[in-house]
Amino acid sequence: MVSAYIKFSQAKRSEIQQANPGAGFGELGKLIGAAWRGLSDAEKASYSGAKTKTRKTRKNKGGHHMRRTNETHKGLPVYTEENRMFPNKNVRKAGKKNSTRKANPYANFVKSHWNQAKAQNPGASLGEISKQIAAMWKAQK
Repeated sequence: MVSAYIKFSQAKRSEIQQANPGAGFGELGKLIGAAWRGLSDAEKASYSGAKTKTRKTRKNKGGHHMRRTNETHKGLPVYTEENRMFPNKNVRKAGKKNSTRKANPYANFVKSHWNQAKAQNPGASLGEISKQIAAMWKAQK
């Protein structure tokens, strides 16, 4: 869907460019914008052959990937996992074995030592604490 301004811009760009041959791309855009602002509402409406764009709100957007239920919560439709139009492929199916992926040892080390490092340096930044934990990790190896 093309807005009325875009239709106006497409129709008048060459005309405005011929009238201002030395204008660059940015200056040309400013001139087209000024010409658009100079039009009356009736003239602007003549360029809008299609519906004008409207911003989608939560109310009319909803969960477009899910089917709507008859339930509502605070005036908005409720979408449930059972009503998904496109099932989530990442959801584990019943009876499927656990992943064989191992936990990252460094991530586990950081989780277990973060509070200790933060307590030792209460005014330290995130980067400083991260460096301290990295030094602790290297020291243990």
